[in-house]
Amino acid sequence: MRRLDKSQERAFSLRIAGDPKTACAHYAIDFSGASVWRTSDSRCYLVMNPEPFPEVHIIGTGELGELFEFLRPMPQDTKVLMTKFQYAKLAQTVMARSMRIIELYTGRAGTTPSGLPPPDPTFDVREVLYSDVPTIQAMPREAAFLFSGYRDHRDLVARSAAFGAFNGTQVASIATVEMGRSFANMRAFTMPKLRGKGLATLCVASILDRLRPTGEQPLFCVRTENGSPERAMARRFGMERSGELALVERKFMAL
Repeated sequence: MRRLDKSQERAFSLRIAGDPKTACAHYAIDFSGASVWRTSDSRCYLVMNPEPFPEVHIIGTGELGELFEFLRPMPQDTKVLMTKFQYAKLAQTVMARSMRIIELYTGRAGTTPSGLPPPDPTFDVREVLYSDVPTIQAMPREAAFLFSGYRDHRDLVARSAAFGAFNGTQVASIATVEMGRSFANMRAFTMPKLRGKGLATLCVASILDRLRPTGEQPLFCVRTENGSPERAMARRFGMERSGELALVERKFMAL
């Protein structure tokens, strides 16, 4: 494996920015300082996001031996994202039922929210501020995907946009967005006991309002284990399924 220099990384980031399947890798390079590595046959690239939320994006199809050598020393909590085709090549090294699917939904630039649920007066839907960082740091582990790609929770406020539904100082739901060159990657999470109130929908609607002047297409990553509510929300905003990725944690790979 050979690491690309900074100019090559920038050029590669531009190449992959316009594809929803590789948009998250683009964000990792441009905004998180991820390193880019290339296999010796130049058919496969690996984008490695640094800790505290280690993540590797496999782009292309490379020689398995080189991929294994690269992935073997990775921390056990590293998340490895790839196409289902690439996963099929690695499948014999992965524990059964450990692979999760991430569905990708994209919409038109300038999407206007419509048919929103009525606001709940118990919750204040507003932009996340620096003063909210201790609150979002205390969110449960299952919400960690919201901060994937950030070096610190403060980065969520500093270089992207986030809206939350707050009850006083307590956060009930939060939606975040990473704005790139073509797609704006949105994520949403609601505390389990407060689901079904439409809070995430209102937070995502606020994100879409923020995106309207930018001309970026919304991209929504839906984890299949979260069930149908997120899919329904994506479709409510006129988004259509545009692909999917396979997600495997390093600890489930017998390399």
